[in-house]
Amino acid sequence: MSPEAAAVSDVRPRLQRRRRQTRRQRAKLAGLVAAIVALLVAAIWLAVFSPVFAADRVEVSGVHQLTVEEVTTAAAVPLGEPLLRLDVDAIHDRVAALAPVDQVTVSRRWSGVVAIAVVERTPVYGLVSPNGISLVDRSGLIYYDVAEPPVGLLLVTMPEPTDRLRADTATVVAAWPESLRVAVAQLTVTSSDHIELTLITGATVFWGSADQSDLKAEVAATLVATVPASYYDVSAPAFPATRP
Repeated sequence: MSPEAAAVSDVRPRLQRRRRQTRRQRAKLAGLVAAIVALLVAAIWLAVFSPVFAADRVEVSGVHQLTVEEVTTAAAVPLGEPLLRLDVDAIHDRVAALAPVDQVTVSRRWSGVVAIAVVERTPVYGLVSPNGISLVDRSGLIYYDVAEPPVGLLLVTMPEPTDRLRADTATVVAAWPESLRVAVAQLTVTSSDHIELTLITGATVFWGSADQSDLKAEVAATLVATVPASYYDVSAPAFPATRP
C-alpha cells in the first residue's frame, strides 16, 4: 500500500468517530433542550393553570372605619383561581371605590394569599344631620355615615352643607393648633362668612370666613389662653375683639 493510500485509510476512521461524537453531542443537546422546554411548560402550567398556586385566602390590613368583611366583599377575589391569572387591577378598583378608602395596594403571595392593604380617609370633623353623623375628610368630602362618631372628633352643625361650606370648614379645623382644638366643643357654620366656635367653657369664638384661618387660629389660641371672656371675635385677625 502506498503512503498516500495508508494516510487516507487512517483518516477515515477518525472522521467517522468525529461524526459519531457530533451526532451524540447533538442528541444530548436536543435532549437537554427538550427537557428544559418540558420544565418550562410544566412551570407555566403550574403557575397559570394549576390549583397549586391558586388564591386560597384574602388578608386585609389597615381598616378601622371599614370592616374586613366589607373590604373582602368589595374585593370579590375569585378564590381557587391561579394567582397569576388574577386581575389585580380590577380588585384594586373595586376596593378603591369604597368611600372610606383613600389608598389601596393589592399584592399576591406564593403562599396563596391575596394581601389588600388599605389606607382610610382621616375624618377632620363629623357633620351632624337628622340621620346621624357623617364623617368629612380634609377636602370637605362626606364619605361615611356612623351612628357614633370616633372619640374626640369635632362635631359640626351646618344647616345647608354645600360643597364650599364643607371645604371651608375643613380648612378652618385643619388650621387649629392642638391647644385650640381641645378647647372647642362644637362648630356652627351658617354661611361662608359666619363660622362660629363654641368652647368647652361655653364661650364663643366668631371666626367669620375661612380666609386667613392660620392667622385667626394663632390669634384665637392666644386670646383664649390669656384673656378671660365670653365672646372672642377673630374675623379680622389684625383687630381682634373680646367681650366679658
